[in-house]
Amino acid sequence: TLEGLENGADMVETIKAEFAKVNQEAKQNRLGKETAEESATEMQTRIEELEQSMKKLQGQYEESVKKEQAERQKRIDATIRTATITELQRLNCVNSSEIAKLISQNVRIDDDENLTYGEEGKTLADGVAEYLKNNAWAVKNDAKGGSGANGSPQKKDTSQMTYSEMLAAAEQES
Repeated sequence: TLEGLENGADMVETIKAEFAKVNQEAKQNRLGKETAEESATEMQTRIEELEQSMKKLQGQYEESVKKEQAERQKRIDATIRTATITELQRLNCVNSSEIAKLISQNVRIDDDENLTYGEEGKTLADGVAEYLKNNAWAVKNDAKGGSGANGSPQKKDTSQMTYSEMLAAAEQES
């Protein structure tokens, strides 16, 4: 044994102190490793929670964008339909709401939110006028009957006339 040697007891104490020191360092490293593993596990859990939250928020955002786009498209469709019906009525269209269904597919809103008609980008008024010109059946017949004279001849007040005066007035009218 070392204790029997010269300075052997000191050597044994030094070796024991070194072992204790190494054991203490190993213990601290082991505790540090366990703490680091716990922290890493907690961080991984937190990352997973954040990723789930992010996916949820992304889904909500995409849903709100789709909803906003659908509402915008609905508003655009209503604007197109209303403007088309108004223009058809202005040009004496027979059944403006039904004709609007037929031609509104050709109406677009440009970047400046102006209504255009057809591929050429005509104004809505020009496009609707052209459509009605090419489809005369869709325009109301607003011709007035008669000779063109304004109204009927003036009738005399017969409440104060005698029978013979009424006969004379009737002969003059015919």
